[in-house]
Amino acid sequence: MVFGWMTEVWSNVVLTNTETLKGYNDYLYRMTPHLFGWIPISAAWLIICVFLERLRSHIRQVHNREFPAGVVTLIYGTMLLFFSFAFVQIVFQLQSFRKSYWATEVVYCLLSLSSKLWLGIYILTNVIMTNDTVEDVLSVLNETASVFA
Repeated sequence: MVFGWMTEVWSNVVLTNTETLKGYNDYLYRMTPHLFGWIPISAAWLIICVFLERLRSHIRQVHNREFPAGVVTLIYGTMLLFFSFAFVQIVFQLQSFRKSYWATEVVYCLLSLSSKLWLGIYILTNVIMTNDTVEDVLSVLNETASVFA
């Protein structure tokens, strides 16, 4: 979020001072903070995905069980939703964003709503409405707790 905000502020400064910043009004120059923002988000999701895949492999090889598909779907689906926030800025920076700044806020609100619905529906269907007992869930956690200890 910080890099997105920096991009908006940077773009506003560049686009409102076109006389003094001649030659710096190009798209790539305005998107520099946005591009730097991909580094921490990609690193964080890479760590999460590597950990998830190592855990899935361990459960498959050692315990001869399959990792719950719903968890994998939840994590990768959440990753896609989080990355989709960045694409809004990419598209709206191509346009004259000052004229349609309100539209970016509408899209961000819709993405935020869809992310919350995604997580809420997952929790409702896979946690609250499950037939497993607490002991079943905790037994899987106990088996996998020693993987990275």
